[in-house]
Amino acid sequence: MNAKVLSILLVVAVVVGALALVFSRSPSAPAEQKAAKVFPDLADKINDIALVRVKNASGETIVKKSDKGWGLESRGGYPVEFEKVKEALMSLADLSALETKTSKPDMYTRLGVEDITQAGATSKLVTLEDAGGEPIASLIVGKDAGNAGSKTQVYVRRAGEAASLLAEGRTSPSWSFPTDAMTWVKRELTAFDSGRVKGAIFVHADGSSVVVDRPSSKEVNYRVADVPADKELSSPGAANSAAGALAYVSFEDVKPASELKDATPSGFAEYRTFDGLRLNIQLSKVGEKSWGVLTATYEAPVLAEGEQPDPIARPAADVQKEAADLTAKWSGWAFQIPDFKAKQFATTMDDLLKKDEPAGAKPEGEAPPQLPPGDSILTPPK
Repeated sequence: MNAKVLSILLVVAVVVGALALVFSRSPSAPAEQKAAKVFPDLADKINDIALVRVKNASGETIVKKSDKGWGLESRGGYPVEFEKVKEALMSLADLSALETKTSKPDMYTRLGVEDITQAGATSKLVTLEDAGGEPIASLIVGKDAGNAGSKTQVYVRRAGEAASLLAEGRTSPSWSFPTDAMTWVKRELTAFDSGRVKGAIFVHADGSSVVVDRPSSKEVNYRVADVPADKELSSPGAANSAAGALAYVSFEDVKPASELKDATPSGFAEYRTFDGLRLNIQLSKVGEKSWGVLTATYEAPVLAEGEQPDPIARPAADVQKEAADLTAKWSGWAFQIPDFKAKQFATTMDDLLKKDEPAGAKPEGEAPPQLPPGDSILTPPK
């Protein structure tokens, strides 16, 4: 190889090396930008957060930490699900800025990052504060921008800054920070096997009552006490839905029970299980809405001599713990009951009876079961 060829090869090697250096470095800028967190220090301050404020044009929801845990400030501190708070905070700490977008206020609405005070605003303002009320992070959350693999993308703007951002994270703060207060709450009020229910009583504001019962869990249908002699039930299982109504209830709203002091009592329902769980719900009306205050107690089933506990009955210790857990969950609170459930808790005799037949029609089928006098475990409260 002569000197001229060697010189050419050296020049080529230098050029290739320089190009390699350029191309190896050029992607690093977007990679670094992608890795930049919207709030770089937030992960280190997670445990300092004592209040989450979510605000939009129509209202504000505040979730606040106390020595009892996280609760809804607008609902007297009613407990919220810790996992939802954790997921929300981590979604903000995980959020990375991918690209800087517009800084022009007249363009914000396209991304949904306008100030929440602006007419027609669709954005939400998420603010995290410490125990002293000092902001730790504040972000205007705009429109979702779709998914990128396992990541979700969203338009955001740090409060007080002009530049908007396209950001991504495992969870979009557009839905991990809901503005609807009840979305933060686990709304399951009761959940147990309806087969455990031995009987129920429904007492109305006028003092009338309906009692349903069954002697064994093997009996499918509930008997009804004091059916008028000239009437019959609409079906053998007419009372079954009402008897099982408390087995699963999801409430619509909640507030301290003390706020019901001026409400109008509208009814009372009591349920008893074969294993001694006694559940009461006192109903009240506030406007058109039905509210319930619930209590749970244990009362050992009374068995006749030689009688065995019902096969479905759970151990007394388990039922006592169940009653204590429900008391801890319900005590001090009033729950807004869905209309269809409230109607079941206020079941009347007319609700269970067959409607009058047209003149000349003859009822068919055998008479449904009725409670013999004195055979019910339930009596109206005095």
